[in-house]
Amino acid sequence: MFVKNHLIPLTRLITVNEKENLKITLQLMEKHGHDALPVINEENVLAGLISKQHIYKINFTEESNKESFITNTIVSEIMKTNFKYIYEQDLLETAIKQMIDMRMQFIVVYNQKNEFIGILTRRILLEAMANVLGIDKKGVRVEVLVSDTKGRLATLTKTLSKNGYNVRSIFMYDLQLMDLQKILIRLDTRDLEPVVNILNNAGFKVLTSILE
Repeated sequence: MFVKNHLIPLTRLITVNEKENLKITLQLMEKHGHDALPVINEENVLAGLISKQHIYKINFTEESNKESFITNTIVSEIMKTNFKYIYEQDLLETAIKQMIDMRMQFIVVYNQKNEFIGILTRRILLEAMANVLGIDKKGVRVEVLVSDTKGRLATLTKTLSKNGYNVRSIFMYDLQLMDLQKILIRLDTRDLEPVVNILNNAGFKVLTSILE
């Protein structure tokens, strides 16, 4: 999955001009329910990012009157110009890696010409991952413990397929313990007990199994 298929385009974004004062900026955030906004300059080019948290942090450290500060300070004076970004042709996995340590609820997206074309939000990423994991559909969810041996995953999927079950999604993660791995499988079926029995009889250790 590519970023370009999930981003919110610039034409749909709420932005703020770098010449706007902080009071208007906060009102804009409040009106649209945003915690941060992209900042656009007079040429309609991305100039930086501004967030409520950043405004409040600076406002708190200022010795001047708080109301006077947000009224007389313009966005360009405090906006962040050093921020992470991704490209539209990047994979969503790249965006996840970039956003792990970010406090912002979105990441900036550029095209191949380094033009600002939109943003990718945490919510969109979560929705995309939910779709990949298949958690928005009914079926059987099974967790299986396997040893990290060659061909074990292939044997697991072949066993299910041979018995007529369609694997909707599969997710494997390393437990970092004695070469053990946990495999999370979602199947397009409501046959919980038969699936568990088939896996147990095939030599797999079923950790959890539930109907979703």
